[in-house]
Amino acid sequence: MALRSALRPVDDPLSHRWQRIEWTPWVSLHEAASTYRGIPRKQGIYRIRTRRGTSLLYIGISVRLAGRLQGLERAIHRPDHKGHYAGRCVSRARGVEISWIVLEELDKRQLMGREVDLVAAYRRVMKASPRCQFAGQRIS
Repeated sequence: MALRSALRPVDDPLSHRWQRIEWTPWVSLHEAASTYRGIPRKQGIYRIRTRRGTSLLYIGISVRLAGRLQGLERAIHRPDHKGHYAGRCVSRARGVEISWIVLEELDKRQLMGREVDLVAAYRRVMKASPRCQFAGQRIS
């Protein structure tokens, strides 16, 4: 995507320095959720993309990242996709990767505010919400 290639790392939603935040490297959701491969049981924000994706699918928050991301992995494979709000939409993607930040110092309201800020920052540069953010769209 030409738009992303022109972005500075601070503005690029896939960058490890997006919005001046130190995000974890991208890892496979399946591997991370099935092995707890370093996903903390702490509060934070996570982002989801398709493998080698050019945009985000979803930005979410959790008071326990490990449990939330394992719930997403289960929801993707359940016929009814229950267990995560974005499960149905994300299930249509082939190969999903995740990245996160731990934000223990924030209360729930502040955490929700940071999520909203990140969705707004994404919309500012990408001209749309992450594909699965608000009840999702069909992934073609």
